[in-house]
Amino acid sequence: DSCLHCESGQSLTNALPLFFVSIRIFELAPGAIALYGFGGDIDERNIPGTLFQLPTFQVHAKGVVQVLETTLVMMLGDDMNSLALALQGLGARHVQYGVQPAHYSIVETALLRTLEGGLGEHWTMELRKDWMAVFKFVGKAMRSGAGHELQIIKEQRKTKERRKWATLRLTLLKQSEGTTLLSRSCMKKETRRSD
Repeated sequence: DSCLHCESGQSLTNALPLFFVSIRIFELAPGAIALYGFGGDIDERNIPGTLFQLPTFQVHAKGVVQVLETTLVMMLGDDMNSLALALQGLGARHVQYGVQPAHYSIVETALLRTLEGGLGEHWTMELRKDWMAVFKFVGKAMRSGAGHELQIIKEQRKTKERRKWATLRLTLLKQSEGTTLLSRSCMKKETRRSD
C-alpha cells in the first residue's frame, strides 16, 4: 500500500529519525530513560546533546528502524502470522527491560509526532490513519508477547514462593519432630525418676 510509504520518496530511515522519536519519548515520559541500557550515560540536563553521541544509542536506533522496516515489508507482503510471532517475541524481551503496557502508547505518540514533523507537507490524515494502524498492530502483538512473558514470570515466582514455603514447612516439621523426640525423651527420664 503506497499510503504507508513517503510520497516524497524518503525511506523510513530518513522519515523516522529515532533520535527525535527518543527525544519525544523522554519528553512524554522522562522516567523512560532508565529503561534503556544507555540511560545512565545520558546527561538529563542535555538529553539531545548527549543522546545522539552515544554509540549504544546509535546501535539501538538502527535496530528499531530495521524492525519497523521489516514490519512494513512483512505487512505489505501479507506475512502477518510470522510478523505477529516475531513481534510477540520482541514484546517478551521488552518485559526483561522493564517495559510496561502503558509505554506502548507513549512510543506510538512519539513515532506519530516524529513522522508528522519529518514529513511536513507530505503528512496527511490518510497517512496518519495508516501509520496508526501499523503501530496499533505492532503494539498489540508486542503486548501479547509481553503478557505471555509476564504470565511465565508470575508462574515462576509462584513456583519459587511455593518451594520456599514447602522448605520452611519441612524445616519446621523437622524441628518439631526433634522437639517431640526431645520432649518424649525428657518425659521418659521424668517417668523413670518418679519410679
